[in-house]
Amino acid sequence: MKIAIMADVHDNFNNLVGALNIAKRKKVKQIIFLGDFCCNGIAKLLAAFDIPVHAIWGNNDGAKGSIMKTSLSKGSNLSVKNNIYDVVEFNGRKIFISHYHDIVKSMAKSGDFDAIFYGHDHNINKEMIGKCLVLNPGDFWS
Repeated sequence: MKIAIMADVHDNFNNLVGALNIAKRKKVKQIIFLGDFCCNGIAKLLAAFDIPVHAIWGNNDGAKGSIMKTSLSKGSNLSVKNNIYDVVEFNGRKIFISHYHDIVKSMAKSGDFDAIFYGHDHNINKEMIGKCLVLNPGDFWS
């Protein structure tokens, strides 16, 4: 299953639309969003998109009430976990997702996860820690 990892949109609608179009063209089946919607408009765009989005909070999500309302609305493809981290499983792979990077290395070294995805610092990063893939997709301003 193809998964798209996105983080730190910070209201950049144009780049998000471009990324969503690429995801659709590549036949992505799931989007993981690592926080920093910033506004409900981003949440509405993700909720209306035809690929399911699993999201967590970042540190720049000022409209949390509106974003949650969008997430819970009928027909929404956006599911927001009310936290800054979560554990998800796809195709038998256990993945830790976090907005913050401070616990990434210790979680990777635990051996409990196949992958860890994080955001926040806006720096693209891809590395292996043991058998765990650690990935930061960067921000949407690059």
